[in-house]
Amino acid sequence: MNRKSLNIFIFLFISILLSINVFAQLSDYEIAENFKKACLEITSEINSCDTNEKLEYVTKKIAALQEDYKVHEKLLDNTLYPENFVSAIKTLNNKCSVVLEKVSLQKNLNKTLKEKQTLFVELEEVNNRVESLSVENGDLSGKIKALRSRSKKDKEDIKKIKNLLAKLKENIKNKDNLVASMINNLFNDFRKPDLSDEKKESMVKMIDMNFFKTIQNS
Repeated sequence: MNRKSLNIFIFLFISILLSINVFAQLSDYEIAENFKKACLEITSEINSCDTNEKLEYVTKKIAALQEDYKVHEKLLDNTLYPENFVSAIKTLNNKCSVVLEKVSLQKNLNKTLKEKQTLFVELEEVNNRVESLSVENGDLSGKIKALRSRSKKDKEDIKKIKNLLAKLKENIKNKDNLVASMINNLFNDFRKPDLSDEKKESMVKMIDMNFFKTIQNS
């Protein structure tokens, strides 16, 4: 091999080595960019999660991403500076935890609202029943007074008075039972260990507006 041919061979060899190095760098760049893109996509999914099921699905994607790119950890440590592979995965998991807490709080809030609505319906039902009994009691009292005011107290009138008195006592007893039962249920709710001060205050206002006012006027 003459000197000219040797020079050509050396030049081609160096060119091939440089080309291989360039291709390797492009490959590393693509790996890093693909990882960054996957992290952004997962972050977007985390921000749109509104249920535990969706968050569980995203958590599995993070675990899969970690497993897929673990082999490139050293490469990513260099390209993600000042972050690294481990901190990038940890950031995604931390974001999941924050959103999970928000979802849990919203779930508890919805549960509290539902309980308040149920309590309000129960109060309305009891109020309506108490008002109905109060009206009926007033009517019975009027009839008793009318019968008592009559000059002739025959056996039939006395029997009617007794029957009306018995009915009045029964209605008063039913009314007292309704009120006692509702108060007992309310106290049980107040004794719940997970009942917040805010919820207690809200319940007190609701009771004052919708329950005791009716009892006082009945």
